[in-house]
Amino acid sequence: MLKLVKGLRKEFELADIDDISMQSSCSNYGIKVLNDKSLPLQFVSGAHFAVKSAAHYNYLLSQNKDWQQKYEFIKSGTKIKYYVCKDKSITDMFAYIRGSLPMEFAPPIDYDTQFEKSILSPVNSIIEPLGMPEITKRLSVVMDIFSGFGKGSF
Repeated sequence: MLKLVKGLRKEFELADIDDISMQSSCSNYGIKVLNDKSLPLQFVSGAHFAVKSAAHYNYLLSQNKDWQQKYEFIKSGTKIKYYVCKDKSITDMFAYIRGSLPMEFAPPIDYDTQFEKSILSPVNSIIEPLGMPEITKRLSVVMDIFSGFGKGSF
């Protein structure tokens, strides 16, 4: 299993960002976002990560009129893709309209965390109940050195 996951990791870094980004829809944007025009971005308490990610996109898009000729703002109901950002100074995730990655202003992706959230976590949620060791983010396995030692084994 570990060999398979290591192979997936290599392919993951070579893949198009659109292929490794997760999908969602953005709902209640106008209600959940209090400020997307200046930093810090402001949200109502409990705002969904998709809304926060969309506000990150809208903020960056609002900074350049030329980009606004090419890209639309995200609003409620928009189908989005999102990924984890390497630079977390605005928000830790960035969204964009499905099929329209804005290369001009999209922040760099954090491949390590994106792989962990989109591939590694689901794999571990399947293999752990089967009694297989967890695969860590360093792509190694955690072995319980005490497994197999019952009371009185020493």
